[in-house]
Amino acid sequence: MILYGPPGTGKTYYARRFAVAWLLHRQGLVGESEAALADPQKLQAAERRLCTNQVSRRVWWVVANPREWNWDRLFKERRVSYRYGRIRRNYPLVQIGDLVIGYQSTPDKRVVALARVSQPLGEHGGEEPTIEIEAVAPIKNGLTYDELAADRVLKESEPMRFRNQGTLFRLTADEADYALSLLAERDTSLQTYFDDDSEAVGPLTV
Repeated sequence: MILYGPPGTGKTYYARRFAVAWLLHRQGLVGESEAALADPQKLQAAERRLCTNQVSRRVWWVVANPREWNWDRLFKERRVSYRYGRIRRNYPLVQIGDLVIGYQSTPDKRVVALARVSQPLGEHGGEEPTIEIEAVAPIKNGLTYDELAADRVLKESEPMRFRNQGTLFRLTADEADYALSLLAERDTSLQTYFDDDSEAVGPLTV
């Protein structure tokens, strides 16, 4: 979108309104987005909050047991609700836009998918709280359990300390960057998703 015109015609005003509304909409806050456009005070409050958003990207390690659920389902349905499981302290930290590295347990025992969080923890059409994730890309030749166990960095990560026996694990920023770089080396098509910020929800800069 290009706003063109002489000084004083409201380009900055409309650009800021659009930016706030778009970022709120990308976060799934459609009602808040509409309210901000209708109320100048709500718009200012939302703008202040977005200006101070943390820009660090969280990356989660999600394990699927094929006897219960597998990653093929995500790529068929595009979005799925993922259950509330072990290590529950991680679930409230999940935010819209966070990346997800998908690991498939027995018999695959390897990384097979890249996804993104589309809804944080909540009751999304069911009785039990869940998070919702959306498909990004399947991963070719993903890291295997044996490779992860032998890797000097990832063998100390939370999923490996629990031997991938659980559901949602957190990676540190260094572990996440390292894991993503290894995956991109094996499957160069993934680099597009790591470099492209068009899908990310970032801060509003004024």
